[in-house]
Amino acid sequence: MHRRNFHKYVSHCVAVIIPCYNQAQFLPECLDSVLAQEFSDWVCMIVDDGSRDNTREIAKTFADQDARVRYIWQENRGLGAARNAGIRNSDSMYILPLDADDCLHPTYLQKTIAAIEAHPDVKLIYTGCRFFGVIEEEMQIRKYSYQELLRGNIFPATALYRRRDYQNSPGYREDMLIGWEDWDFWLSLLGPEDRVYQVEETLFFYRRKEVSMIARLEDESKRRELRRQIFLNHREVYNRYFEDPINLYHRVNTLEQELRIERRKNIPARILRWVKGLFSI
Repeated sequence: MHRRNFHKYVSHCVAVIIPCYNQAQFLPECLDSVLAQEFSDWVCMIVDDGSRDNTREIAKTFADQDARVRYIWQENRGLGAARNAGIRNSDSMYILPLDADDCLHPTYLQKTIAAIEAHPDVKLIYTGCRFFGVIEEEMQIRKYSYQELLRGNIFPATALYRRRDYQNSPGYREDMLIGWEDWDFWLSLLGPEDRVYQVEETLFFYRRKEVSMIARLEDESKRRELRRQIFLNHREVYNRYFEDPINLYHRVNTLEQELRIERRKNIPARILRWVKGLFSI
């Protein structure tokens, strides 16, 4: 197995971690948005997750132009493993994950770092988000509570947090290969007493692509499997805040059976009312 020898770079305030797997067509726009940041004390770790396109050439072109841009290659291991590799091979106080097809507003780092330094008791900083690409509209982000986070992901994958908090977590799970590794990580990073903070400006841009009907059907199947995996990964937390889903499932089945029985009991009476209605015309 071919592996690149990694080493850590000089410390920067924030490491922008960009995993890239066959996203070369979007990578330049993403990197341009990092280079355009008004806050300059950053390092950008591009983690090429075994791409088969020209990701390497594009990444190295940017790295040659700006010493803060670094390139790492690894065999394809998935998004979680790529993020962990980028974090592990950088040295910074703060971490910002950024997918290779998304973009930042020029003031993103400036405003999120100012916010996290102004709120030392806050673990996670996120901003308003706007879709771009095939859809152009604001992303509706639900108000944060720990219970809401247990029900579903609230934050975009791009949000700022401290390295020390990452090191106190299991990191991104590398076995979640079909998605939602960001939601899983937030559940590992945050506890019920932890605070998060939103910079209420649209500073993050999330690319939306065309999705076929077949892909939508496949996505629903994936979502069911991912919900199950999230529950299993955080079973103790879910059992503390919600009823045991196995018992809940059987209770729902029992109620549905009782409802079907009641409906069958009422069928003769409903037929009689219908017949009476016919003859009363």
